[in-house]
Amino acid sequence: MLAGSCFSLTLPLSTDSQLQAARATAPAPASRWCIALLEDDPDVREAMTALLQRWGHTVLPGVDAQSVLSMAADQGLKVELIVSDYKLGSRNGLEEVAALRQALGAPKRPALLVTGDLDASIAEQAAAAELQLVHKPLKPSRLLEILGTMRTPREARPIQALAPGASSLEQV
Repeated sequence: MLAGSCFSLTLPLSTDSQLQAARATAPAPASRWCIALLEDDPDVREAMTALLQRWGHTVLPGVDAQSVLSMAADQGLKVELIVSDYKLGSRNGLEEVAALRQALGAPKRPALLVTGDLDASIAEQAAAAELQLVHKPLKPSRLLEILGTMRTPREARPIQALAPGASSLEQV
């Protein structure tokens, strides 16, 4: 005879007030992007894709520039914004963003580089490549705020980075 216990828990779907605020303030239709998402971790890539799509963006997720370019060509889409993790297997996000920009013929295409690495040289390289840099962990509400700042034409904005835990954009 089998014996055991049975438990039941009822939990709220989310208690993160910032996530709820981000959902409530999703971008207006005029500010939606076709986003190239470069991420080598399949779980993170899937979660980021779902979040960005929930906000109304078209997302081209891939592990490298070539996979995103193939997807864009297959779907007849134009990449308007690039979001890339820094560590992408044997390459890094700086290299992949440069390759994607070159292939698109758009050296100033807005791009966001996300990293958990606090090495100052990465921030310097990102600034030199005209990438916005943000450090992990990146909350959805923070990503939404950053995407909002990227609506302005790239040439009209200074290059900015987000310090870990910073509540506003800070100059590199």
